[in-house]
Amino acid sequence: MRTLYQQRPFFYFVLYFVFSERPLNIGAHSFIEKMHRLKSISALLAALMLAALWTPASRATQTTKPAAVPQVQLLTRSTRRRENCRFSYGGTVTLVGAPRGAVTVEGWNRNEVELTADIELKAETEADLDQLAKVNGFVFDEDINHVSILTVGTHDRTFMKKSAKNFPKKLLNLPWKIDYRLRV
Repeated sequence: MRTLYQQRPFFYFVLYFVFSERPLNIGAHSFIEKMHRLKSISALLAALMLAALWTPASRATQTTKPAAVPQVQLLTRSTRRRENCRFSYGGTVTLVGAPRGAVTVEGWNRNEVELTADIELKAETEADLDQLAKVNGFVFDEDINHVSILTVGTHDRTFMKKSAKNFPKKLLNLPWKIDYRLRV
């Protein structure tokens, strides 16, 4: 393992030049002696910084709890969506899941793909749930040898910029999840 001096000797040179009281002498022996002195000074500074971090005052600020934020009761809406398509031998499936939720994959003896998605949205009002339902979901794209399932919603900034330009910011961080059940 190489020391910082071995990895970046210029870093020590600059530090020494800034903190030195005497004029800089670039001779080989004097430069190495000055670098060793600088190493001991930097070790002392690192020890002082560590000691400052471990003082009882800093521990006291870490143990204080933030003020309790009142919890608002959220309404929940659950919907189930099914998609299926014919699937040839040797095809591939790509599924990009939601930030929260589960993915279950089952094998079966049919030559088709069936996707069942349970979408759960949470919001304060029914109007907010309606707005979230328009945005959060998935896109089922089928090709000859490939099926792709892409989750879209408030977690995807590029999707939100393209499709929902005037979407309320208060709805962006509300919890939602999609549980996928894929049969191939």
